[in-house]
Amino acid sequence: LTCTWPSASCEITGTQKNGAGIVKVSAVGYLLPSAIFIEPSSVRLKMGDVCYATLNWLDSSCQVEDVYWTSEDPSIVTCAEQTTGRNGLHLIPQKPGVTRVIAMVTADLYAVCEVEVYDDQGRLPGDANDDGTVNLSDAVHILRKASPINESNADVNSDGMADMHDALLLMQYLAGWKVTLQ
Repeated sequence: LTCTWPSASCEITGTQKNGAGIVKVSAVGYLLPSAIFIEPSSVRLKMGDVCYATLNWLDSSCQVEDVYWTSEDPSIVTCAEQTTGRNGLHLIPQKPGVTRVIAMVTADLYAVCEVEVYDDQGRLPGDANDDGTVNLSDAVHILRKASPINESNADVNSDGMADMHDALLLMQYLAGWKVTLQ
């Protein structure tokens, strides 16, 4: 058995059961790209809006045939069709929050799109300083109890107050942990 990676090519060679000859079967595939990315790499969606995301790669000689799309938190954003074989799909917001959408080709070849969903009042969970993005400065803002603070956005665990627990949850999210900002 000979397989060539990172392609989907495989060659199987063996001897027939009675030893009369050699059997050779080849399945010629395609070369996978070394890196993939989603466009857009991050998106800020208002409730009711829809965004089309596509999977791309730089090497035009490569090909991707099967892609599995998924949302880390489907309660915040869903993928229109979570199926294989598609290089693009619609991201549909479900409720305000911050999550990631992942396009996976293999266990080692995947891309991530950061998704922030906000409502009609402009609420974006995690955006404690109201600058329109969720980043480390929001966690610092919560810890310092800086003024002014957007209490609604800062309360990412929905316990009714903005405190160190929210800052910790926000830092875990920013570090790539699988946590949900509510």
